[in-house]
Amino acid sequence: MPKEKIAIISLLKPVDDIRSYHKLAKSIAKSCPLPIHLIGYPSKAQHSSSDTIIFHPSKNYSRLSLPRFIQPWVVFKKLLKLRPKLVIINSPELLPVTIVCQIIFGTKTVYDIQENYYRNLWHQQIYPPVVKHLFAWGIRLIETASAPFISHFILAEKCYANELPFLRNRYTVLENKALKPDTTPIIREGKTKETRLLFSGTISENTGVKTAIELVKILNQPHLHLEVIGHCSNRTLYEELLQIDHQWLSLNISLTPLPYREIQAAISRADVGVVSYRTNPSNVHCMPTKVYEYAANGLAMLYETGSYWSPFIQAEGKGLALDFNKPEREMTLAFLTEVKQQPATPSAQALWVFEESKLMNVIKQLLN
Repeated sequence: MPKEKIAIISLLKPVDDIRSYHKLAKSIAKSCPLPIHLIGYPSKAQHSSSDTIIFHPSKNYSRLSLPRFIQPWVVFKKLLKLRPKLVIINSPELLPVTIVCQIIFGTKTVYDIQENYYRNLWHQQIYPPVVKHLFAWGIRLIETASAPFISHFILAEKCYANELPFLRNRYTVLENKALKPDTTPIIREGKTKETRLLFSGTISENTGVKTAIELVKILNQPHLHLEVIGHCSNRTLYEELLQIDHQWLSLNISLTPLPYREIQAAISRADVGVVSYRTNPSNVHCMPTKVYEYAANGLAMLYETGSYWSPFIQAEGKGLALDFNKPEREMTLAFLTEVKQQPATPSAQALWVFEESKLMNVIKQLLN
């Protein structure tokens, strides 16, 4: 009898994606004896497969290329060879593929919903209006038609439970909380004159990278330094950012996802994190992953007044609420000076360990 397996698959996220690999796969591997096969986009980091976790990086392809659109067929052929007992996917394009596998050899499918794709496409200015509306309706049609075949849904945001009509109470919320820091967060005692601000994660206009840069311009202090680090999938924005030349700005951005250890290192050396999202109907009730990451490392935050994440920061971290369209300069500078004098106070409630037990309950139920 073939050995039972688990497969975790993505199309656009790297094979060592922080959620798929560092959170889901590693958590499952702690108590589940089945080998876990990770299928995804190639990573910049080097990983060696083990008896427990096996990596299957795809070939390089761009977001809107022909190889990307035939990748579900490539994944299908891989699944026919692996014949996993359980498949976890986070790309709607893979839903038809896993349904066919379910019919052929009875695999169970878990759909890890990390975005409300319908709302994202509808409200964000990524594609022309007609195109984005067609894409949005197409993805919603695929999700709705596939829903009866899905064994369980994992939701990265609480709000998806109310936004997605096809769930029918077959879901578990696993928020994108932070991994426990590898090292004790730095004690930030103001020994250097420089105050290090950080903007990390997804680099786009919607996540507020331009707003963060503009804020430091407004503050206009020689001791301030802003580090921008993360994945920028928009080539036009990527090239625009690289043209910015300021002594107080350092960029570590890439058209492909960066290894997570580079993000962790940036957080550990920062004094303050900038959370400057542009809110719209697609993200107004979503919690930025960076809020959990900053709080878990005891990093103070500058964030938008009245944002969904305000209560969490007020309860579990420290920060200053701003109107990024018209920030109060003197108050902000006073806050940054104060932060330099205080030790880091990490938040335990921001850690992934609280989600891990919920994940394992789902996996045990599906495998039994």
